[in-house]
Amino acid sequence: MYYLSLPVLLAYTISPSIAVAAGPQVEILISANNMLNGVSNNITHDTEELSIGFTSGIDFNLFHSF
Repeated sequence: MYYLSLPVLLAYTISPSIAVAAGPQVEILISANNMLNGVSNNITHDTEELSIGFTSGIDFNLFHSF
């Protein structure tokens, strides 16, 4: 399955080298195939084509020279 993921993150800087980020993420199904007995079937429209979720992360800046 191939998805296009579109996250929208807001970042908060805790210190010059550490930040946290969080926000919603939308995923759109581009293509889905199912292989059965050597035959590939396109099942893109048989599956959920839109997904909405939440994502978060931590950003560490180890090198300030770049």
